[in-house]
Amino acid sequence: MLASFTYIGGYYTYLTILYIISVIFIIVAIITKKTFIYKIGYYLMYFYTGLDAVYSGFFLGTFWFFTNIYWDYVGYNPYINIYDGKSVDELKKLINSSFKIRLIITSSIFVKVIILSIFVKYLKGKIKIFEAYKIYAKNKKNRLITDNNTI
Repeated sequence: MLASFTYIGGYYTYLTILYIISVIFIIVAIITKKTFIYKIGYYLMYFYTGLDAVYSGFFLGTFWFFTNIYWDYVGYNPYINIYDGKSVDELKKLINSSFKIRLIITSSIFVKVIILSIFVKYLKGKIKIFEAYKIYAKNKKNRLITDNNTI
């Protein structure tokens, strides 16, 4: 059920599309130097990071607390039995008791969420640069306007 919701239902596909759209907005904002477009891209990236964190938390929760259901759904292929001489049931017990796989998956997802959070914080800091450029461009335009009555 979890896999049908996330993969067949397209949840991760929608997250990827949201990420691509936010990156496009940010790139267009950098090229055009428009603060409004950058803020749209920033908020879309912020929304993407939040949804990804929720999805990752949901995945980790089901992965840690419902391991039997998860491994039964993933399935075991008896043709890929690297532990020669062991039955499929023994292989299931061996994999279920392996915490190394769980720790690697958990730590990689945790690191991904942390990196996304740091990246969003970095993008928030760049909003000030766009606002400073807007003030600079306005002042530059005001300096170029000459007053005819000052002779």
